[in-house]
Amino acid sequence: MQLTPANIRLAIILSLVPWLFAAYFKARPWLHLLQLEGYKGRSYLGCLKRHHAKIFAPRVLLELGVLPVLGAGILYSPLPESRAMGLLIAFWLLLQALQILWPPRTGVKKELVFTARLLRLVAAFKVVIGFEALLCLWLLFPPLGAAPDWLGAELGAAVWLFIFLQLGSALAPLNVWLAGELILPVEERIKQGYLRQAREIVRGCPQLEVIAVTGSYGKTSTKYILNSIMTGTPHPTLMTPESYNTPMGICKVIRGQLRPFHRFFIVEMGARQRGDIAELCRLTPPRMGILTAIGPQHLESFGSQEAIAATKGELLQALPQDGVAVINWDNQYCRQLAQDLRCRCLGYGLGAGPGKQMWAEDVSSDPAGTRFMLCSADGEQLQLRTRLLGEHNVYNILAAACAARYLGVSLDNIARAVARLQPVPHRLQLLRAEGGVSIIDDAFNSNPAGARAALEVLRGFSSGKKILITPGMVELGAREFEQNRKFGQMAAGVCDFVILVGPKRTTPIAQGLREAGFAGENIRVVKDLQAARRVMRSLVSRGDVVLFENDLPDNYSES
Repeated sequence: MQLTPANIRLAIILSLVPWLFAAYFKARPWLHLLQLEGYKGRSYLGCLKRHHAKIFAPRVLLELGVLPVLGAGILYSPLPESRAMGLLIAFWLLLQALQILWPPRTGVKKELVFTARLLRLVAAFKVVIGFEALLCLWLLFPPLGAAPDWLGAELGAAVWLFIFLQLGSALAPLNVWLAGELILPVEERIKQGYLRQAREIVRGCPQLEVIAVTGSYGKTSTKYILNSIMTGTPHPTLMTPESYNTPMGICKVIRGQLRPFHRFFIVEMGARQRGDIAELCRLTPPRMGILTAIGPQHLESFGSQEAIAATKGELLQALPQDGVAVINWDNQYCRQLAQDLRCRCLGYGLGAGPGKQMWAEDVSSDPAGTRFMLCSADGEQLQLRTRLLGEHNVYNILAAACAARYLGVSLDNIARAVARLQPVPHRLQLLRAEGGVSIIDDAFNSNPAGARAALEVLRGFSSGKKILITPGMVELGAREFEQNRKFGQMAAGVCDFVILVGPKRTTPIAQGLREAGFAGENIRVVKDLQAARRVMRSLVSRGDVVLFENDLPDNYSES
């Protein structure tokens, strides 16, 4: 085949096709990270700071260094330019094939989910890197055949092109962020369309009453418990599943499941910044609001405890005058918010007291579950038994029982429903492993109050060794180090062995353990959960109890 400027240029352009595929495979971990951060660019950039070591990993630096060395060798070699060009393209294609066939190992716990939004993000990423390739072609290559030594000019331009494109694929984290920012207007328009449709569906349910549940913790469990109680009534009830507590998650439930015959819609409402709860209340205007607790969870994104309280208070502000608020009266922040209520308020907590409509007395627990006396301000009393573990689950049951009693459910029906309750997955869920080992799965808990409760549950087991596996707590802002240090001090008084997941992140827990006199040889520090399980298997024997306290998502991984 005769070498012409057009043939050489076409060969160079075609060699970019495998680069486009390789760039996508290199971008997948960063697409995953952006998805885990809820497609929020600012949060994603914060994660990039935590993962800077992965951005400049040895493999990435090696791939970047190969092309300049190879290009220089080819440019200054005695080979004929035509043969040098073929060699350059062959090495380029080999490098791209290696990157496609052996992508970086991520070891993620939650795989990338190919939603419609993710596919739009991938398309935007391809547009970004495609534009970068076109820009490089335009800047580096002269007009076809314009130079007297056109083959030498094409060879030099191709070397620089491949170097710049390899650098561009190494900068995949920034290109992913740029792609996400570029399609924000499109995503906002799609979001508003879904919201309008969901609001119309809600308005089309004339008998529907929305029961909104929010709080720093306890809201998912309270939602499940209340739904279990209401399932035993004649009133058709719908609940947002799992942790669906964002506008798009709730929209999905409304558009897919809400029907005009539904009487109650139990909606969990989550928040990361001011205005989030107010937005959800505009989507599903509540008639009843349940406020489970206010604590330092997500303090990192809110900035202050006052901001968290104000955001959770947006639910109470959205309640109509003929509505009702169900509030944890033992939480000082919740009590303060109740002062500004314009509707009826029902308080709950442990022990009788002013402001409480329902409370628990004589609480006792063991590995089989929890028992307590349910009391109301109307003079009703009933002994309740549940398989749920932990004092904080008593609070969750009280919140749901208080709401259900107001809605007309009898105490007997509430008691029967509570006795049938199954633990919410990964929230103090007691499991039996092989070899007679008990596993307490509290992987979804990540707040100081819940961590204390989990340690108390672990303390209640009388036989065998007690082993804690934890990466600690996150999103506590300036309080994070101190809260994790205190967690370590508390764990020292309960546990026989502690396995810390993440050497950097668990430093304060290790410090707290040592300060409390915990034996250093009984502290094991590992990089990831898989390694933690291996260490656990080497330690456990029949009758032992293992508490998995919190399991951080992949965007917090140190491995």
